[in-house]
Amino acid sequence: MIELTVALPMFKAGMIANVTLEGLCRQVDVDFKWELIAAEETKKANNPLVFGKKKLMDYKERLKAVGCERIVYIPIEKWIPLSHKWIDIYNKRTKTSKGFVLQAADCFPHSLRLFASHKAIVLEDYDWYQQEGGYFYDIGSNKMAWYSKSNTILYHPCSLNMTISTAIMGGLEREGVSKGVDSWMYNRTKPKSVFLDKTVYEDGLDINGHNVISVDRQKMITEGLLPFEKSNKTLEDIIPDLKIIKHLRESRKNLPRIIEAINSVTTAILWHRDEKLIGNAVLSANKQAYPGTHKTKFLDNRNNKFTVPQGYNELIKQCDTEWISFIGDDDYLSKEYTLGLMMALESAIEQGNENPVCVCSNTTLVGENSKGEKQKPMTIWALSPGMWKTSWLREHPFPEDVTEHVTYNYYIKMQKKFGIEPVHAYWNFGYFYHQGKDNMSGNKFEEYEERIEEEK
Repeated sequence: MIELTVALPMFKAGMIANVTLEGLCRQVDVDFKWELIAAEETKKANNPLVFGKKKLMDYKERLKAVGCERIVYIPIEKWIPLSHKWIDIYNKRTKTSKGFVLQAADCFPHSLRLFASHKAIVLEDYDWYQQEGGYFYDIGSNKMAWYSKSNTILYHPCSLNMTISTAIMGGLEREGVSKGVDSWMYNRTKPKSVFLDKTVYEDGLDINGHNVISVDRQKMITEGLLPFEKSNKTLEDIIPDLKIIKHLRESRKNLPRIIEAINSVTTAILWHRDEKLIGNAVLSANKQAYPGTHKTKFLDNRNNKFTVPQGYNELIKQCDTEWISFIGDDDYLSKEYTLGLMMALESAIEQGNENPVCVCSNTTLVGENSKGEKQKPMTIWALSPGMWKTSWLREHPFPEDVTEHVTYNYYIKMQKKFGIEPVHAYWNFGYFYHQGKDNMSGNKFEEYEERIEEEK
């Protein structure tokens, strides 16, 4: 009879999930039956680093030797948030299973992971099991740190290596949660009895470098910032297999490819004015503080071969990244503009917008009035040209009969024809719109001053 379900949701895990499976193959003191259920997006368009069913099933015999009676692989067509994967795996479990092990696909579980979970949940009837502390290894820096729940500054109900009683999971609903999922599960299941395991397990660790959160967490690990502490441990102290250690260290070479799996972006510039200001546009695009792949591309249109929408559509054809962001050739961007828009996209997805195709910010006005007098920067509620999903624009290119306010008019068309509104990062004013004294569409500084006078 199967008593424990090991739930293994995978996303961009193609280079790391084998380390997790190696750890599961090394479990000890397992005198009960358990099952492994994995769920993963199978199309590279939704998951650039697929692990796949075949590689999972290659571990079948070794896993069976440590009590694994059943392996299930759930292929997912389109991207779904992590919370939905947990629910899908829960629904596929064997009904006799009493414990639901939340197994990350980017860690090396210690040898008593299943034993400790089974003991707390199945034998001692706890609702929730978790481990107070554990080692973290950062691939990029080859550094180790110790994490402890006791070092957390802000309250957080969850810790490491969690397992939940299946008896309290039946009420989980699809709420589209992709961030803070552990806390969401804790708050929704409302465990009455929680076992915090303070045992120091010396032969397991979490791995930093193969996921989106790695970008923020690396500094905490390398500098020992709370809730982490610096550690002198090495991989050789924790992992018993030199092949796994070699794989982890060599995967450092693949970090650029892993980071590339974070949404890639091209900042596109249609160059149709003189050379005085385009340097600011290109420089600001090149200096984007973005952890994923970011490229700058401009199309020389000083001979006016293309109208603005034609030029944008040509840039879209040439684009080889998932997203394309437009900037005027005399405008410029704040250093965090691209990252800010991506974070706005992430928030939109968490709030239920499953397939956003565009995100935009507000604008900071810079430049001069019609008299040529330089003005102080002014924030205005005008939408930036935005960042767009490239594949969507290929299917729905900019109308080439619209030659003014191209992106703004397309925002309106999106709403009317497709029922789609751009994600609006209304707190972001990182697009700097340059206002020249001879601007064809009028002078925004003076329009603003006139509006203020009217309001008075």
